[in-house]
Amino acid sequence: MAPIKDILNIARQANIALLGIGTVDPEASRFVQFTALSAEEMKQIADLYHGIGELLAIIYNRAGKPCAQPYADRVVGLTIEELQAIPLRIGVAGSLSKAAAIQGALCGGYLHTLITDETAAQGVMELQAIPQGS
Repeated sequence: MAPIKDILNIARQANIALLGIGTVDPEASRFVQFTALSAEEMKQIADLYHGIGELLAIIYNRAGKPCAQPYADRVVGLTIEELQAIPLRIGVAGSLSKAAAIQGALCGGYLHTLITDETAAQGVMELQAIPQGS
């Protein structure tokens, strides 16, 4: 466990974070491939907890608020507070399937800069036009 602790301590000292923005959609997500979560658990995160995206395995909803606490408790990594303490946070994601996750990350204030493609940007703009209660 010492190497993981050392790596997390280095991450806590970072001035810049380059973050992949993930979706929790089991059909489009690599999150299922690289975690111990099954496609069924990912579906539950979306259906029960209204999760739409993840940064550093921190799952959040459309408003950008962390959600799915039972799953979050299983993560060994930076906390939201530690992430937000990094002075420059750059998010990277592309494709229409990531639009909702990008929008949630922006609403949560997790990013200072976004690198994306035109399709994802169009999707985010369309989502922004939809009232939050819809």
